[in-house]
Amino acid sequence: PVSRMASWFGLALLSLAALTTSSDASGFTTLPSHGPTQLRGSSGNGTVYILRHGEKVWMLGCENAQGLARAQNLIHVFNGMPSTEHETFPKPKAVFANWYHDPVDCERCNQTMQPLAQANGLQVDITHGGDSPGTGSGGGNKGAAAAILATLKRTGGPVVVGWEHVNIQFLTAELGVPKDHIPEWPGSDYDTIYVLKFDSNQKLIFWRKSAQHFPAPEDDGEHVV
Repeated sequence: PVSRMASWFGLALLSLAALTTSSDASGFTTLPSHGPTQLRGSSGNGTVYILRHGEKVWMLGCENAQGLARAQNLIHVFNGMPSTEHETFPKPKAVFANWYHDPVDCERCNQTMQPLAQANGLQVDITHGGDSPGTGSGGGNKGAAAAILATLKRTGGPVVVGWEHVNIQFLTAELGVPKDHIPEWPGSDYDTIYVLKFDSNQKLIFWRKSAQHFPAPEDDGEHVV
């Protein structure tokens, strides 16, 4: 009886351990499954990619030449073909872009996502965004996350999202990643891509960091954040 009780206790501890999240040193997390799930294939289905808009001429300005070139490069990144410069990213089934409700010279996220969308015969969904960059409040990220997951369910994915960098943390949290596991997005970073993988019930399985690996221009010592 004692040994049987010890076995039951050991199994209980293993079950509790299975329900906890695990994360690596960088904070990127594998989340537990909640009940039976069906895992999707590795062809990009069930995946949401989040990236930042391209480089800009000033804080509220349009994209500069580097940013426009980066946007065009996304066509060759998300094409489903192997590359020596970056991992293989599949062609999108849907494209979203953050919409700035504050006065800006250009909708930079839309500028970034238009070439990729047009190359794949898609319309950019620009109906969400505009949360306060300081707090993420306003409901835009929450509404965007709901729309992204609904689109993921309808299309199977992948869904590619171009977002304002301060709000990426809040959008990623609304998609299911614990907010304290998400690092702040550096103001100088235009290259990172977040990869979020979901099961067929739109429950987050894991997320990780990748990159476009777009060549940078010669450093002129000036960086607009």
